[in-house]
Amino acid sequence: SRIDDMVRHMKHLYQVGGIECMALGGDLDGCEELAAGMQGVQDMPRLWQALAARGYPRQLLKDLFWNNLRRLI
Repeated sequence: SRIDDMVRHMKHLYQVGGIECMALGGDLDGCEELAAGMQGVQDMPRLWQALAARGYPRQLLKDLFWNNLRRLI
């Protein structure tokens, strides 16, 4: 599925740059097409679940979804 493609891409980024180099955002205004067939921020739980199902620990997911970005601002 397209969400699986996104998860593979994220895994590659994680392996190359480490978890600190990634942050997921919710500012999707003006996007004509979103990755993995997502329709908007309402689909972020699908991505969380896809990553969790592949064994990503909860703390890593929390870092991806908000802690990494919070460190920057």
